[in-house]
Amino acid sequence: MATLTLGPTPHTDTILQPILPRVYVDGRRQRDLKVLTWDVLGPPTFGRVVLLLHRSAQPTRAVRMEEAGELPPIGASVVVRPGGLEGAVDFQGVVMAHHLELAEDGEHLAVEVEHRLAQALSGTLSSRWHLVEGHAQVLPNTRVRFNQDALASATRHQFGGCSARLFDASASARRWTVADALAYIIATAVPVNVRAPNRWELESLAGGLDVGMVEITGLTVAEALTRVAARAGLEVRSARQGVGVECYRPGVSGPPSNITLQRAGAALDPSHTNLWRGQVVIRRRPARRPVLALGATHCYESTFTLAPGWNPALQTARWRDFVRSHSPNWALLADVYRKWVLNEHGWYSVAPWLLPAGDLAAISADDFPLCRPRRLLPCLSCDLNGASLGVVVESSCGSGAPWRPWQGPVWISRDECAVYLGGDALPGDFFQAAADGEASVRVTATVEADVRLTAELAGDPGLTMAVIDASKLIRRQKVHPSSVFAGRQDLGPPDERDDSEALEELAQRHAEVVSTALEGTLTLGWVDVSCHVGDTVEQVKNRSIELRPSPGRLAFVRSVRHDFGPAQCTTIELEG
Repeated sequence: MATLTLGPTPHTDTILQPILPRVYVDGRRQRDLKVLTWDVLGPPTFGRVVLLLHRSAQPTRAVRMEEAGELPPIGASVVVRPGGLEGAVDFQGVVMAHHLELAEDGEHLAVEVEHRLAQALSGTLSSRWHLVEGHAQVLPNTRVRFNQDALASATRHQFGGCSARLFDASASARRWTVADALAYIIATAVPVNVRAPNRWELESLAGGLDVGMVEITGLTVAEALTRVAARAGLEVRSARQGVGVECYRPGVSGPPSNITLQRAGAALDPSHTNLWRGQVVIRRRPARRPVLALGATHCYESTFTLAPGWNPALQTARWRDFVRSHSPNWALLADVYRKWVLNEHGWYSVAPWLLPAGDLAAISADDFPLCRPRRLLPCLSCDLNGASLGVVVESSCGSGAPWRPWQGPVWISRDECAVYLGGDALPGDFFQAAADGEASVRVTATVEADVRLTAELAGDPGLTMAVIDASKLIRRQKVHPSSVFAGRQDLGPPDERDDSEALEELAQRHAEVVSTALEGTLTLGWVDVSCHVGDTVEQVKNRSIELRPSPGRLAFVRSVRHDFGPAQCTTIELEG
C-alpha cells in the first residue's frame, strides 16, 4: 500500500481553525448564516451556494423549522466573501429557494443562492437590431439568424459603451464572424452592469473565423453566447471577481491550478501535498467531437480594368494644372487622371463618380459573395527565377492601342483595389488620351476571396467543436484564366496550390487525437477557493504525472465544489 508518513512536527499541538467565508445579505453581514457548499459551474447556472442557518452566538442551540421566517427572503441579494484567503473568488448571487430538512441529526434550515450572472443572462432573444438607412432600429419578434436573413454592417455602432456590428442587408455588408456575433450579443443583450470582453479580446480569441449560419432565436443570452462561442472552439464562464462573463479556449488558456502530491513513504508536508484523494481516467471517447480545420482565404490572380477614381468635374485639358511642381491647386487636382479604382466595394457608385460596382463574381460567384474593400496583392505568376511578378500596372492610350507596362512610379492602395500613378507630370500621350476620355488602365494582381479553405468533420451533438487554425500552412490559390499571364510559356511556373486534401487529412488526424478523453475528480485536503472553471491542470507535481489528453492541450477545470462542512475540502472535476 502506498502511504505517506504522518511524523511528529513542532506544531502537533496546534489546531488550525478553518476561515469560513463571510456572508452578506443586502449589504449587511449575517453571522448566523454559514456556507455549507459552494459550487463554481459553467453556463447557464454559473454557480450555486447553499447556506445553513446556524446560531453563531448559541452554537449548542438547535435550529427549528418554526424559525424559517428568519431566513433571507426570496430575491434578496447575497455576497459570499472568503476571508483571508489569497486569490479568493467572491460570489454574488440571489436567494432562489428555502429548504426545510428533517434528518437524523436534527432539523435544518437552508438557503439556496443562485449566481447573479445566471439571472442577468436569463433573458430570451426575440428581436434583432437592424441597420435601416444608416440608423439602428430594433425589429421586435424577429428571428435572429447570423448570415441568413442579413449580414453584418460594415461599420460598428455604440451600445452602452460597447461597439458592435448590426444586421444589414445593404451592398456594403459583410459576413458575420464569431467575434462580431459575440460582440453583437454582448452589446445588445448583456446588461451594462455585467462586465464582458471587448471586441479586441474577442478578435484575439476567435480571429476572423466565420460563424457560419447560426440561429439564436428563443435562446437565453447565456445559451446564445455558448452556442456562438462553440463555433470557434471557445467556452463561456463567469469572471473571478464581481459579476462578469468571459470567453476562454478550454485546455489552452487559463491560469494553472497547483496540484501536488509527495512520493509514497515521504513525511507528509502540507506545503508539498494538497491532494487528498482523486481519480483520473484517460480513455478513448465514446463520442466524437466535431472538428473544423481552417486554411487560408482563397486567392485568385486576375487582370482588372480600372475606372477613373476622380471627380469628373475637375478634369480639363490644361496640362500645367496637373503637373505637381506647377499646379496652382494641386491638393484639389491631385487625383485627376492619376487615381484608378476597381470599385469592388461600391464606394464610387454615388455622385460625383457614378461608377458601376466592380463585379468579382465573374471570377467565382461562390467565393466573392460580398461587396467589400479588398487589396491588390502580388501576382501568383512568376518569372523564370521563381520570383513573383508583383502587382503589374499597364496603360493604353486609346481603343485598339496596345497595353504597355506603366514606366513611372505607382502607388498601390492598402485600403482598396486602387492604384495611383505618380511622378511630377504624366506622359504627354497618356495625359492627352485621358483628357479626351480614351485612356485606360488595367492591373494584374491577386485578390483574396470571402471564403476560406475549410474541412469540417461532423461529431456527436452536444460536444464542443475542436478548431484547428492552419491558415499559415494550408492555402488554395489559383491563376484565373482572365489573367493576362495565364498559360504564358515565357514565364516560370506560377505559385498555384490547392491544399484541400492536406487539410482533410489534417482534420482526420486531429479527430483521432481529440478522440482521446481525460476525465478526473481531484479532492484537495482543504478548501482552495482560488480554483475556477477553465483553470488548467498540467500535472500532479512531485509525481511526474502529466495530464495532457492530446498534444497542445491540458486538462481543464469543468466545475468546482467547496465543502465547508465537516469535510472542509475542495473537489474539482477535470475534463480534457
